[in-house]
Amino acid sequence: MKSKRQEEPRKKTLSPQWQDWPEFFQQNASRILLGLTLVVLAVLIIRYRIASAQERQATARAAAVRARQDLQQLKQDMLFSSAPPERVAAEREQLAAQVLAELSEVLNDSSDSDTTLRADAYTIRGDLYWTLANSPVFSEATTRPMLAMKEPPDTLLSEAEADYRHVVDQYPSQLMDWATAQFGLAAIAENRSNWDEAQKRLEEVENRSDAPDMLKSTAQIQTGLLERIRQPVLVGPYPTTVPTTAPTAATPPATAPSTQPLP
Repeated sequence: MKSKRQEEPRKKTLSPQWQDWPEFFQQNASRILLGLTLVVLAVLIIRYRIASAQERQATARAAAVRARQDLQQLKQDMLFSSAPPERVAAEREQLAAQVLAELSEVLNDSSDSDTTLRADAYTIRGDLYWTLANSPVFSEATTRPMLAMKEPPDTLLSEAEADYRHVVDQYPSQLMDWATAQFGLAAIAENRSNWDEAQKRLEEVENRSDAPDMLKSTAQIQTGLLERIRQPVLVGPYPTTVPTTAPTAATPPATAPSTQPLP
């Protein structure tokens, strides 16, 4: 009997509150519906943004892969192609444009927090500019401008240097891109006969504690080659006989360095 008496006051106090709920919902139905709608919209927007970001990241990564493949194709064409100069020049221009477009897609669609992808994009673009600056020069280009590069080698080297320096300064934790950029800067310094700068870049790779032995050995080999080519050339008399073999249609630039960016 005592427990029943204790429960009766509780029922009396709760009952009026529950009776007020229908009236509360009726008076505030539009506000409640608006609140629920806003919550649903917020969830949908968040999910959409996450899905869009993931899609952009996937698109950017795919573009980076294509850019690297096209750059490798460009390098092969420059070194091993036996096609006529017109075809080589056209392919060079087409592949270079493709790589630049793909890298623009990478940088536009990737997040700033994706340092791996962005460092890779700047490194590839630096390699592209360096490759173009050191691409073979066609002897016919003096009379046929379509065979010449649109930008002079010095300009291309400056563009490559800007991208390599950006990687070294902004993405030092991306070891392979950092090392590639250092080798690239060494190659540019060698292009400009700046031997001390080239050696400095190679030594930075050798002295980096977390660099794998493969990179350090490569830097040591390049340093040895650098010591040999930086020695002054002794000029002797011209040979008495003229070579019978004429140069090919495309000849490498006179300042082709022994140091090259990593493939």
